[in-house]
Amino acid sequence: MATRRLSGRDGPRRRGHGREGDRRVRRVPALPYYAAKAKVERELAAVGVAHSIVRPTVVFGRGDVLVNNLAWLLRRVPVFAIPGSGGYGVRPVHVDDVARLCLEAAAGEGNGSVDAVGPETFTFGEWVALVRDAVGARVWLAQVPAAFVPPVTALLGRVVGDVLLTGDELAGLMAGLVTTDGPATGRIAFSDWLAEHAWEIGRHYASEIRRHFDR
Repeated sequence: MATRRLSGRDGPRRRGHGREGDRRVRRVPALPYYAAKAKVERELAAVGVAHSIVRPTVVFGRGDVLVNNLAWLLRRVPVFAIPGSGGYGVRPVHVDDVARLCLEAAAGEGNGSVDAVGPETFTFGEWVALVRDAVGARVWLAQVPAAFVPPVTALLGRVVGDVLLTGDELAGLMAGLVTTDGPATGRIAFSDWLAEHAWEIGRHYASEIRRHFDR
């Protein structure tokens, strides 16, 4: 979730495709990460000023961390763990589409929310396999119990000095909190972008911690 505009204009009204996102952000209120996002939205609405909210799903594009590090792992490990069935959805959205939606939301009148979602829908298993094949990796994708994944990612995190995946992120992914059934608002297809950039993604690890805290 990203709050993109606050203004003092009168006469707020709702716009955009936010209803599905409203349901999505309420599905697992017990997860602190997602509960905090829902709380921010509620408190923002209570302020009483005009505002816009853009809720990205999985963001990809130049300099992203998630897709790059997924490719980095696929290039280097013999087995990649797919939590559970891998059948939960992913609708990645390009960072340029997110930026465009933010500008459009900021130019609108009154209150609004929109889900930033790309034009393609994958299951998580399909998405990982697509990245694996694009980068030419020979890793075996193995379905494993979800409880197996956090200890493994924690161990890998110690090796690279980073946080690869939190428990909340995993639970939200498997609960469908990073996707929506609403209409596509992004225009750039992940598969097209991947075909163009597969040669370069995952060559080097991108540290989330260093990016945000090493200045």
